[in-house]
Amino acid sequence: MLNEHGRVVLCGMISRYNDTGPAAAPRNLLLAINKRLRLQGMLARDHADLRPQFLAQAGEWIRSGRLTYRETIAEGIESTAQAFIDMLSGANTGKMLVRLNS
Repeated sequence: MLNEHGRVVLCGMISRYNDTGPAAAPRNLLLAINKRLRLQGMLARDHADLRPQFLAQAGEWIRSGRLTYRETIAEGIESTAQAFIDMLSGANTGKMLVRLNS
């Protein structure tokens, strides 16, 4: 539930890139008007000047275990095609990677 004059940052629409049909309309959009909400899109490049600071801080958080992430790893070059199909269908968790045998 948002307070009056609340702010919402809109990002993370990559899951919609391959949609073949129109997006479902937002529900309860009238509430955004009644509560006088601000909806603002955001791109990572809007803050490119903060990249060095982010990399230093996030790197430390990853090293210390404070920031964790999940990824799906397919094994071997022969798994590449299936890994790509799985990624497009959302079968992966986090980043989809293919580990090449050395």
